[in-house]
Amino acid sequence: IEEGWEVKSQYLLYPNPYPKPRRLKSRFYAHPVFPVLLSIGNDIIVRSNWEDYLNEFAASANIVSDYN
Repeated sequence: IEEGWEVKSQYLLYPNPYPKPRRLKSRFYAHPVFPVLLSIGNDIIVRSNWEDYLNEFAASANIVSDYN
């Protein structure tokens, strides 16, 4: 992020959940850059019509926050 810029919120609106197991790394919460995504800004708002995706996203976010 450019110096002097502050990110207050991020929005992930209806990302494609890629439901097949072989596509796991295509999901935001399973990608190696996920910890960086969470470290930018104060809030991250995720909207999805797949409850499983939201639950897995939340679980991954908790794991990252416990690790850091």
